[in-house]
Amino acid sequence: MQIDPRRVNMTATFSESVTDVQFTVKDPSGAEVPGGAAGDNGNKLWTFTPGRQLDPETVYTVTVHEGKDLGGNVMSPYSWSFTTSQPDTTPPTVTGTVPAANATDVEPGTPLRVTFSEPVSNATVSVKDAAGSAVAGTQTVESATALVFAPTQPLTEETVFTAEVSRATDEAGNVMAASSWTFTTAALQPPENSPSVEYEYVSPTTDEAGEVTSSLTPAFEARVSDPDGRASTLTVQVEHDPSVPAQGSGLIWSGTSVSVPSNGWAYLSIPAGKLAKGWKTRWRARATADGVNGAWTAWHMLTVTVPSPAVARTNAQAQDPLPTDRPFNYERMTISACRQARLQSGRSYHAFGWAVVKPYTACYSRWKGWATYKTDLYTNLPKEPIKNGVMMETVVVMNTYLGNADGNGVIGIGNVGGQALRPRDISVTTSIENIRQMRDGVEVTQATTSRSSSTSTPPVRTVPPATGSSANAVWTD
Repeated sequence: MQIDPRRVNMTATFSESVTDVQFTVKDPSGAEVPGGAAGDNGNKLWTFTPGRQLDPETVYTVTVHEGKDLGGNVMSPYSWSFTTSQPDTTPPTVTGTVPAANATDVEPGTPLRVTFSEPVSNATVSVKDAAGSAVAGTQTVESATALVFAPTQPLTEETVFTAEVSRATDEAGNVMAASSWTFTTAALQPPENSPSVEYEYVSPTTDEAGEVTSSLTPAFEARVSDPDGRASTLTVQVEHDPSVPAQGSGLIWSGTSVSVPSNGWAYLSIPAGKLAKGWKTRWRARATADGVNGAWTAWHMLTVTVPSPAVARTNAQAQDPLPTDRPFNYERMTISACRQARLQSGRSYHAFGWAVVKPYTACYSRWKGWATYKTDLYTNLPKEPIKNGVMMETVVVMNTYLGNADGNGVIGIGNVGGQALRPRDISVTTSIENIRQMRDGVEVTQATTSRSSSTSTPPVRTVPPATGSSANAVWTD
């Protein structure tokens, strides 16, 4: 067995108490190692401490002699040998932590645990919050290679904490460099009377799922409700998508809206300079009423795709004119298809509605309403439930056309309603359905449907209304 030459003490255990014990320690050349011996445990255990560090990779011979019991009997000499190794100069390291580095949603009452690569002593653990304030707690040695820190009080929810372990010393006297890591605590379980969030969404978005935005300052909106009828705020957190670590990690921005009445819509926008083109992020929201936090929503993905600057265009005569009767797929949206897509999008009742835009067609659908109610002079909040109002489901579909080479017709469509179309024409179809009316606090069901057509400048060539609950108009220059 090889022994570190920096920490060699030789011991001898006797069958009874003895005195006058001598140790003689020699290297292979016969040179003696200076040192001193001392007894312990009633002089049954004697230890020799070298007066200098032993040489590495060297065989030493130890002889214990002159030991005398209480009767004056002198022991027979006893010898053994050992071999020293190269000095241990490797300090201990941290091999594991609980919570893990960069962990999120850590329960606030979780004790911290540190595991070392070898037995250590003198190790200390400290924990600080984001402001640098120390966390009070109790440190205990779980084993020779593990240390536990238990906070006196549960940690603050949704806070980034930094833990540091230092001064850990191994048996050879090597001291480890300080090691630190961070983790984020989870939100506490909300009470039963906590407010809630529903119909949360981002605007603007360019996809049907609402997960792609064309803005560096998108807006977040949701309806906030409280079981006790309290006014609530909406808090939104935006952070880097964990699946793209090269982009960054952790929180990007957090903001809170102004207070709105229960069942009202809260709104806030992310400030400029927080997002970058091409970033993949995720966001979540929660409501707060009178200091009571509701549960966070699930994480929603959001990719920032900002259009490139427009390229200057030049006019040129087409080299291969296309006939107007050539087939062409415009991928048109209809009133019913637009409405159905909104209902299936998860944004059925959002105040900003739902929209899809394609090269030759676009549609927009939302619930629209008006109401009359008394408000508080100072807070502008409703003083009583809404008793009179109306809401309706609206859909607008707009279509454009691909012109032929000479600009006198459009591809694939000769005319609409008997009128010849030109490339700059825009057809618009509107629909107002499902009108619901509140009268003196009672909902009055309306089975009728409204039709309308629009006029504008430049002049409009009106097309007869299509069958059903809609009306058409064609804008032309």
